[in-house]
Parts: sequence; C-alpha cells; structure tokens
Amino acid sequence: MFDLTEKKILVTGGLGHLGGEICKALIGQGAYVFALGRSVSPSNNELARSFLSDRFRYLSCDLTDPSCVETIRDTIDGSLNVVVNNAFSGDSGTIETSSEQSFRDAYDVGMGAVHRLSKGLLPNLRLAREKCEDACFINIASMYGMVSPDLSIYESKADRNPPFYGAVKAALIQYTRYAAAEFGSEGIRSNSISYGPFPNLEKNKNTQFLNTLAAKTMLQRIGNAREAAGAVAFLASDDASFITGSNIVVDGGWTAW
Repeated sequence: MFDLTEKKILVTGGLGHLGGEICKALIGQGAYVFALGRSVSPSNNELARSFLSDRFRYLSCDLTDPSCVETIRDTIDGSLNVVVNNAFSGDSGTIETSSEQSFRDAYDVGMGAVHRLSKGLLPNLRLAREKCEDACFINIASMYGMVSPDLSIYESKADRNPPFYGAVKAALIQYTRYAAAEFGSEGIRSNSISYGPFPNLEKNKNTQFLNTLAAKTMLQRIGNAREAAGAVAFLASDDASFITGSNIVVDGGWTAW
C-alpha cells in the first residue's frame, strides 16, 4: 500500500466496523495510531486486543465533551500528521419517526466534534508542517451525503437509513472543502471519503437485504471493511500531497449509474 512510516495519525471511532480496519491498515504501513472511542477500557474489546503494537494507543474520550480536545493534545504531546474524523452517532428511522435527540446526537458527533477537533488540533498539524512533514484532515463521509437512500429497499420505516445521516455527511463534505480552502496556503490538506455499502455483517445477517444492496452497485457486491482502508492510507500518505478539497467516492459504482 502506501508508506506511512513515523506518521502520527488520530482516528475517531477507531474501534468501530470501519474504524478498526482503518487503524489496522495505518499501523501496517508504519504509522503511529491514536484511536479514539467511547469505551471506558479497550481491554474487553477483541479488536483493541489484536493491536499488539507499540504504534497503537487507545484513548477513551467523549467527542461531545469539549474537554476531549485537551485530553487528545496532552496525549499526543507535539506534532500530528493526520486527523481521521470517522465517528458517527445515530439510529435508523425516518423524518416521521426520528427523535429530535437523534438529530442532535448525529450533528454533535458528525459535525460539531469534527469542528472542535479540526480547530483544536490545528496547532499540532501546524507543528508537523514546521518540520516539513505532511499534514491533513480526512473526513469520513458517505454516498448518502451525495444522493438520497432508496427507501424502497428497506423492509420497514424503522430500518431505514435516517434523514439526519445524509444531511450530516453532506455538511461534512462541504466543511471539508472549506477547510481545504482555509488551510491550503499553509500546506495543510483536507479531503473526504464517501463510502458506499459497507454493512457490518456481524450485525446485519439479512441475506435478502444484503443482496439488494449488492445489486445496486456496478460491481454487484457489497464492500468489505478492509477495502475501506485503502483510500484513507492513500490520502494520509505523501503520494496524495497535491490532493486537497476532494471527495473520494468508494461505493462500487453506486452513485455513478
């Protein structure tokens, strides 16, 4: 893949379905990874236990708490090359059934926390640039920040991809472009990745639904979590040093029909 030797990278939602695979890939390419999650202790998390590396550190932190930024900065203690904003919070549902609290939670984690981390960790990225190292933000968006879900593929209203999910991801794509414009003159890059169907097969065992998802992609299959990590590794590497303000689409062709 891409050489990330000695790069220091923060990944929010680092023990999640996609976050875990992202961390694995980054560590495998030589990066020092700080994974952020809500768990009080990762000792009971099988994924965390699998990261037997001196280049991995887990931070338990609530992204909705503004003091979380200071905790991260104290732990990193110096320069930081990459911030991967991957965390999200929210239930399924519809405009009719979704609660106001679900909307608040989704925006606070999916956008509010991204803003707090981007602003709060900017000095650490600037330190990397002072050392002539690459520095960038990578924001994990979604194809549903570009197009609406096909609501007909869901068995019930309760199972639907919720209205606030795509709204938050669309906002995140625009925020990414704004950050690219604001910090480009400093050499700090900002890009987003819009993933397509990468269902968690441990939680979703509805074969009919999974087959329906697969049929909507040009490749006629769903994505494997390991395939999600490549785009992050690329954007975090020096090979992407002239890429900023972009939204990389990894959706099997779903949005290209």
